[in-house]
Amino acid sequence: MVTVFLIIGLIGLGICSFVVYSFMYQAQQRATFKTEAPAKRDVRVKVAAVSGGVGILFILLAALLYFL
Repeated sequence: MVTVFLIIGLIGLGICSFVVYSFMYQAQQRATFKTEAPAKRDVRVKVAAVSGGVGILFILLAALLYFL
């Protein structure tokens, strides 16, 4: 069960990092930010916040179950 929670948490953090373009060069991020519509940016930030929150929650649950 701990392994499942850990995998779900890592997938959530991976989705978050890909959605906010954290694996891009700074010049690419700047160009994407300037050409992206504000509505699309808002959706992207919301998806990143939810998936990051779920990822952190499941990693904390995995740690709690591991140490209990």
